[in-house]
Amino acid sequence: MKEKLPRFIYTDLGKEKLCIECKSYFPLDEEFFYWQWHTNKNGRSKRFTATCKGCYDIRYRPWRLAKRKKAIKSSYEERL
Repeated sequence: MKEKLPRFIYTDLGKEKLCIECKSYFPLDEEFFYWQWHTNKNGRSKRFTATCKGCYDIRYRPWRLAKRKKAIKSSYEERL
């Protein structure tokens, strides 16, 4: 069984996060990771994605393209 890597590590660069796709650590900031606002009972906070920006399309693009094909088409598009 593979040893599970920690999600976060602390180095001289500060807090670093593990990319789940390439298994590399990058500094936890907007240069390397996309983020979204997350609302909880204490207010809003930034939540960073699980993959780095370099791996984001590799991980999520196939799902997004498949989802787009099933989208509802207009009556004009259905006639084509």
